[in-house]
Amino acid sequence: MKSYLPITAGLRHRKVSLFPSATIAIPKSLKSSWKRAFGRNNIGGITSLHKGGGPKKLFRHIEFSFANYGKDAESAIILDIHYDSYRSSYIALILFLDGTLKGTKKYILLTNNLKKGHTLFFGPKAPIQEGNSIPLYLVPLGSNIYNIELIPNKGAALVRAGGSNAQLIALDTKYAIIKLPSGESRLISKNAYCVMGSVSHSTHALQRLGKAGSTRHKSRRPVVRGVAMNPCDHPHGGGEGRSPIGRKLPYTHFGKPGRGIKTRRSKKPSSHYIL
Repeated sequence: MKSYLPITAGLRHRKVSLFPSATIAIPKSLKSSWKRAFGRNNIGGITSLHKGGGPKKLFRHIEFSFANYGKDAESAIILDIHYDSYRSSYIALILFLDGTLKGTKKYILLTNNLKKGHTLFFGPKAPIQEGNSIPLYLVPLGSNIYNIELIPNKGAALVRAGGSNAQLIALDTKYAIIKLPSGESRLISKNAYCVMGSVSHSTHALQRLGKAGSTRHKSRRPVVRGVAMNPCDHPHGGGEGRSPIGRKLPYTHFGKPGRGIKTRRSKKPSSHYIL
């Protein structure tokens, strides 16, 4: 983490992470431009609030299929550690050492505490150590895991933010019980893959940007209170001067109760997998 002297008001509380200095250029096949929608749909209507602005960014293509679950390659070495402008974690440029992917470079999410030159292993034969990709039924109980598949053979979907990890609580004949960073416990097929350890950039949650301009550079627009809006824009809007919200409960921008009431559909099929 880097702290700043209080030369200006914006620097007084600023505290940011130091990004890795890459020594190898981004391979052309692993990068592309991406025109972002900034939370708008095809007719320009806002579908996701507080998005927009910021500089142009390169999109890095990340490998989330664990080298085809160890079938295309069983080992790789970390060549370099890069910064990804679209992610809160660092990414590792790896070189596959065997299999049909031998000599191929890919990007993966970097495991915390791993350095350049570290060897990674993929598949059910991989040793139990940080950074290796194995199925859930081989993970020791209580271990930290991340990059977890929600559905087998669909690619990693859960626990990918910087510094995050989940815990394997129990194993059954068919399912594994995973405690997610949100505190939710969920049933996931024991054949789904994951990565041992925690996501890199554990200091991400400790950062303080210090000023609004730094937040705008991250493509985040200002958050406006509902009571400051018009009635057509928010359930809390309208009234003369500083008016109360006019309801018994706070409501979201979309008209759902914002506090104290569950809004998830009870008949959603995935509800059976949430404990």
